[in-house]
Amino acid sequence: MRSLKLILCLLAAAFLLPINVRGAGADRWEAVCAGEGYKSWKTDFFVFYFPKKCQGFFEEETVVISSEEGEKEEIKKHVNMLKETDTFQYYKFIPISIDLINFLQKTLTQLQAGDIFDFSDDRCKIYVLTDPKLFAALKGKDGLTPADNVSVDSKARSVLVCATPGNRLQLGNSMKYGVASMILKEYMDSVNPEGELCDALRVGFCAHCSRLNAVVEPSRIVTLPYLLEDKLLLPTDLFWPPKMDDLEKKLYFTIQSRALVSNIFLASEPKFVEYIKTVKGGNSGFRNSFQNLYVSDKWAGSFDDFCNGLKKRVFYPLTKEPMADPLALAKWQKVLDEEDAEPPERKKLSLWERERERESHIHRHPGIKKIYH
Repeated sequence: MRSLKLILCLLAAAFLLPINVRGAGADRWEAVCAGEGYKSWKTDFFVFYFPKKCQGFFEEETVVISSEEGEKEEIKKHVNMLKETDTFQYYKFIPISIDLINFLQKTLTQLQAGDIFDFSDDRCKIYVLTDPKLFAALKGKDGLTPADNVSVDSKARSVLVCATPGNRLQLGNSMKYGVASMILKEYMDSVNPEGELCDALRVGFCAHCSRLNAVVEPSRIVTLPYLLEDKLLLPTDLFWPPKMDDLEKKLYFTIQSRALVSNIFLASEPKFVEYIKTVKGGNSGFRNSFQNLYVSDKWAGSFDDFCNGLKKRVFYPLTKEPMADPLALAKWQKVLDEEDAEPPERKKLSLWERERERESHIHRHPGIKKIYH
């Protein structure tokens, strides 16, 4: 009788889930991972549920778009042997779990949220699937995210993960991104239940904490060694992002958003935490709420100046030139330090006012157009 029930459960998962329970959440994830082919493993703060074997959910045409050229051949080599490979060993759950524990403790410290969360008694549940089709049937609607192999049910403190050879190199970081997303949602529900971060700060925070610098899909990784300056997203696409079907644009959005939050944290981590506690309005409210970010006081007198300064102040180190010239970053930092040392009244000047002031210090000489003092 028990075997019959198990068979019926698996048949439902294979054939009915895509139609009836898309986005059903942690209850359905738990039901699917309760079968005899699955096992669980408990650590500090986490419980993993996963198939015992990597049983035949891999396709020959799996492609990895990344700087790791050898990964595609490695995947093809492993496809056939994976059917009887131990899932726990192949995906290296022990080092992943150690990294997750360290990451969790650091993230909670950054949010000053030790008194809100208790993971020792209520562990985070991580449900790992190795079938992209089953994952697609079970995942929820997670909004704009670079971790497309992860779905989160924050109310149940649960994360659904799709693990395949194609995303194995970023599996740990994508799991951390999902947990960071869950923590951020649970934290805001506690301290600012009516609040909403703009997508750039939400994605940037989770990418900053998880160190995710790629777009991770169920069967592949999309990444780049550096960004091209002429392809950098404009502030309008960062703070009011359109639907990101283009993987390259989503990658740029992720890396630029992560850099933005990393810079804000560098300026004042406590101020960012206070900002989370008061922020309202999501993308549409960011123009008004940005003034509460400490970084805006430091290098922008208005929202427009803040946006105009992003490319120079935040995104330049992500581009090719600093990679090619070892002295470029030092020169860049020197210019920023000099600007930050300017008197507050000068910082409030617009770009046009700065240019007019500079022109007033120019002396004209025959044969020489400009001499700056």
